[in-house]
Amino acid sequence: MIKKFTFVLLTLVVAGSVAHAIDIKRIDTNEGPEIWLVEDHSNPVVSLHFAFQGGEGNDPAGKEGLANFLSGTMDEGAGSYDSEAFSKILTDKSISLSFDAKRNNFHGKLVTLKKYQDEAAEMMKLSLTEPRFDLEAVNRIRQQILLSVEANTRKTDRVANSLLREALYGDHPFARESDGTIDTVKSITPEDLRAFQEQIVTKDKMIIGLSGDVTEEEALSLYNQIFGTLPNHAALPLAETVNIETIAETISESRPVPQTTLILGHKGLNRNDPDYFAGYLVTHIMGGGAFGSRLYSEIREKRGLTYGVYSYMASELNYEILLAQMSTANETVDQAIEILRSEWQRMAAEGPTEEELEKAKRYVIGSYPLNFSTTASVARLLVDLQIYELGIDYPTKRTAFFESVTLEQAKATAARLFRPDELTIVAVGGER
Repeated sequence: MIKKFTFVLLTLVVAGSVAHAIDIKRIDTNEGPEIWLVEDHSNPVVSLHFAFQGGEGNDPAGKEGLANFLSGTMDEGAGSYDSEAFSKILTDKSISLSFDAKRNNFHGKLVTLKKYQDEAAEMMKLSLTEPRFDLEAVNRIRQQILLSVEANTRKTDRVANSLLREALYGDHPFARESDGTIDTVKSITPEDLRAFQEQIVTKDKMIIGLSGDVTEEEALSLYNQIFGTLPNHAALPLAETVNIETIAETISESRPVPQTTLILGHKGLNRNDPDYFAGYLVTHIMGGGAFGSRLYSEIREKRGLTYGVYSYMASELNYEILLAQMSTANETVDQAIEILRSEWQRMAAEGPTEEELEKAKRYVIGSYPLNFSTTASVARLLVDLQIYELGIDYPTKRTAFFESVTLEQAKATAARLFRPDELTIVAVGGER
């Protein structure tokens, strides 16, 4: 059967000069999924990244942490290879193979030298189609997760994040612990893992990014070798959109530690919002770049209340939130909160200056080429472009999107985005 190939030449322009050019080829597999490919024959390395729809948001009630647990066990033996034999093959041939669960997606990654491409593809195929979930391996990974979950209960930043999610997300699945709890992790069985793996591994809505020393024809061959026998049943549905609640209160939890972690947030902007790029820039001005940001200047440089403070927008497929985070000595918590509120209010009332906006544009545009630094980072970028439906020409258009933000738009977006009266603040640390 003749396959169709289409491609778009993408030239990334930064600060008026060509910083990077990538040729993204869209390959039709004639089975639903597409392969987005960037060839790079400068080094004998092949990087594959893919994602299935469904993830932590699909953990069943009482089995929280199932997606995370699955990501740690799918590479612990497959087919005729137990965990030790499977790991030895990967190590001997310098093959990197792993899985990762996110809120809405379940990711897989494969990086291999060109000469071991066939062996690497076979190992990934086995991981997807014949994972063993041997009890010894499952219990070993379980113990690792339990140690991590227990350790997280002592980390003030993890506790603060958890309390903020509970406050803003209510009873939505995203409010739950993505790694699970001691009780839920203990309750997960090999049968649970296998059932969830069979649900999540499907060609339906699968996304594929491929980069490196591989041709179009080889890309199709890799697809058929790794994914050709996967089922095509309906993908797990996305979790419902989060209705972020306006709590506007300060939540405190005491811990016997010398510093307090502060996390604050409220509803942000969706990626499809027409002011998203303006919002991204004003958030960067507030605390995105650390050095030179407003929060860093006011809290770190002028008053020495913290080693670091930052703000960012988390804009996913079905939730969006604006956050800021820092740690400070217990006795300076109230002062830090007052400054944070004040800066939130100042940004809402005044917006950025023209100098701040231009500086933010230069940084945000100039740092983007880091996404093209390795074949693995390119493969991941190709997946993200598809997950967020940004378009195959997004790397070309991205610079213009940010450059087109005017000072007037940035000020109006700041007034809309920063809502000091809706701030929920969580403080986890010692007595103050």
